[in-house]
Amino acid sequence: MGFALFRSALRRLDDNQAEPTFQLGTGSHLETPDATGDLLAWWQEAAAVNRAEVREVAELYFQRFSAELAKGLAQAQAETQKGLGEVRSEMANQRADLIKWMFIFWAGTVIPLAGLAVALTRF
Repeated sequence: MGFALFRSALRRLDDNQAEPTFQLGTGSHLETPDATGDLLAWWQEAAAVNRAEVREVAELYFQRFSAELAKGLAQAQAETQKGLGEVRSEMANQRADLIKWMFIFWAGTVIPLAGLAVALTRF
């Protein structure tokens, strides 16, 4: 969503840029229509050049940000996979321990029951 806002702001910068309005003071040699037109043309050209430069810089920053984001996501994914591998290993160890303790418990239960069955059959 942030990328879309960024790109739409750049589009508005190019498309909807209002023309600058200004008034020249009285008593200036720039009051002639030619000088005013030349000044206005220069101003518009400078604004267009500045807009293009701002767009270039913004695109460079956007590309750099995208690269950093991709790198960070790849690193996070690698760390997550490593963590999941450790969890799986720990679960396998716990399963082995559980099976061992189950055997000990059932053996501890079956032996006294067998002894009880032998004792009851003798009497």
